[in-house]
Amino acid sequence: MCSLHVSPTESAPAAAPAAAPAAAPVEPFDNTTYKNLQHHDYNVYTFLDVNLDLSNRRLPQPSSGRESPRH
Repeated sequence: MCSLHVSPTESAPAAAPAAAPAAAPVEPFDNTTYKNLQHHDYNVYTFLDVNLDLSNRRLPQPSSGRESPRH
């Protein structure tokens, strides 16, 4: 029985390394203008207004099918 031993240095020739993709140009960071235009439209009732607007789209609370002990 003959065994064939191939050392790691004798393995198949390595393929040429792939060319690295061209790096995207870096955009300059501009923090002179605030991007959130709605920032100044908020007030203390904004969350409650949104909550009220979305309340009619909520699913009803599921029922277990038995009467509540509080009633």
